[in-house]
Amino acid sequence: MIALAFDTVSSSFSISVTNKGIIHEVNLENIKNHNIELLPQLEIFLADKDFTIDDMDFIAIGIGPGSFTALRIAFSTIKAICYAKNIPVIGISSLKSLYKNIENDVDLKIAMIGARKDSVFTSIYSNDECIVDEKDMTVESVLDIIKNYSTQNTISITGDGYTKNKEVIDNFISDNDYEIKYNDNIIHAKNTLSLAIERYNNNDLDDLFTLKPSYLRKSEAEIKKEN
Repeated sequence: MIALAFDTVSSSFSISVTNKGIIHEVNLENIKNHNIELLPQLEIFLADKDFTIDDMDFIAIGIGPGSFTALRIAFSTIKAICYAKNIPVIGISSLKSLYKNIENDVDLKIAMIGARKDSVFTSIYSNDECIVDEKDMTVESVLDIIKNYSTQNTISITGDGYTKNKEVIDNFISDNDYEIKYNDNIIHAKNTLSLAIERYNNNDLDDLFTLKPSYLRKSEAEIKKEN
């Protein structure tokens, strides 16, 4: 099996390819213009690993939640490629991929992707049971959940939702005598690929024409139009 995956929804950009169980990945951070960088970076990465798009058995894409612009660009690009090359596509939650970064054995684990207006897109797990499943929440609401659910003093957090709200979260942690285990903040495409391979092996593919991004909130343009 040869497969490609990438996720572009946060401030990072990750591409991964696998061939016979060997996984390669490249990660770029602080991407400013996905529209300009997506295809060139994809072409460079595949050429460096001696692959082409035509080699792929399927392509996996992080469907969000995250940046409206980055998601639109990624979806239009991948849908065009998959349609032209007749390649199956699998959409994977970016929060589920991000959650796989956490390897600590603690009772409360939080994956969060930075959003605007002091908010995050988040999934929260208590003893590995999902108690908040992909919600758009204020940082203060996330901190309230920590108070209500944490039975230990240690919390594990991953994602740029933390780095974008570091001061508020760190102050809360300090004031309440919690300890945070910080994890890699990149949404790794290798995690996207791992989740997608499970689905591919079960023939659980997405329909190219109905697969949509997970925005979780309306865009500024949609809000202005309604008003």
